[in-house]
Amino acid sequence: GQGHTISGLSISGRDEADFGLFGYNAGTIKNLNVNGTVDCINDTGLIAGENKGTIENCHVSGSVTGSTAGGLVGRNAGIITKCTSSVSATETRYEAGSLVGYNSGTITYSGATGNVSGNGNQIAGLVGFNENGTLENCYAGGNISGTATYQGGLVGRSSHGRIAYCYASGMVKNHSGAGLVDNVYETKILFCYYNNANTGNQLGIPATTAQLKQQSTYTGWDFENIWEIEDDYPVINVRGQAGAYDIEGDGSEENPYLIKTEADLVALTKGVLPIGSKNYYKLANNIVLTSGNWTPIGGNSESNFAGVFD
Repeated sequence: GQGHTISGLSISGRDEADFGLFGYNAGTIKNLNVNGTVDCINDTGLIAGENKGTIENCHVSGSVTGSTAGGLVGRNAGIITKCTSSVSATETRYEAGSLVGYNSGTITYSGATGNVSGNGNQIAGLVGFNENGTLENCYAGGNISGTATYQGGLVGRSSHGRIAYCYASGMVKNHSGAGLVDNVYETKILFCYYNNANTGNQLGIPATTAQLKQQSTYTGWDFENIWEIEDDYPVINVRGQAGAYDIEGDGSEENPYLIKTEADLVALTKGVLPIGSKNYYKLANNIVLTSGNWTPIGGNSESNFAGVFD
C-alpha cells in the first residue's frame, strides 16, 4: 500500500463468507490504511475476511458487523504484525474483536481502540476468540458491552493459546466484566495487565488507570525497543530488538549464574534465563523488589523451575 489510504469501502447485505477489501488473503498485505464499513454474515474485516498469509503495518478505521467480525481481519490463521485498529465491531453470533474476531495464528506488536458489542459467544477489545493462537506485545483500549457469553478487555475466550506482554484499559460490561480475558483453557498468560475497575475475574495483573499510564508498572516489558509511553497509555513503536541478556556465570555447578539485581530475577521470570534442570543460580546480593505485583519464577502455565537456586 506504500502508506496510502483506501477509504469509502462499503460491503453489506451478503450471506457468504470472507468479506473485506480482500476476501481471503494467503499472500502478504503491508503498509496499507483502510477506512470503511463491512456488514455481512460471515468472517468480516476491513483488510480481509480471512487471513492465512501475512498482514504487516496496516491500519484500519470504521465499523464491521458479522457472525465472526474483526476490525482488521474476521478470521486469522496467519501472521499479523505492527497493525492498529480503531474500528467498532459488532458480533451477531460467534465472536468479534476490534482487531480480529477469531485467531489461531500469531499477532504481535499490534493494538486496537474500537468499542465492541455483541449478543452471541465471545467478544473483546482485541480478539474475540483466541484458539491455539499467540498474542504478544499487544494492547486494547475499547469498551465492551452486550450480552455475549464471554466478554474480556483483551480477549473474550482463549483455548490452548499464549498471551504475553499485553494490556487492556477499557471498560467491560460496565466494569462488571473481565478486564483481560473472560474464559481460559490451557492458556499461558504472562506479564499482562488490566484495568482493575473491571471486577469480573482476576486473570492477569490488576492496575489502576493511573498505573496503566506509568512505565514503572510494566515489569519485564521492553521500553527500549518495543514500547513507548508519554502522558497516556503505552503504544507500540518497534525500533530494535533486544540482544542476549548479559549475566555473570554460565549456569554450571562450578560457575553458576550470579543474581545481583532485580533485573536478573526478572530475566529468570521471563524465561530469558533458563529455569530447567542442570542450571545453577547463586544470589550474590540482597535485592529489594520494586514491582508492585511480582510474577513468579516458574509456574503461571509456563515451565516449572527445576534448577538449583542458592
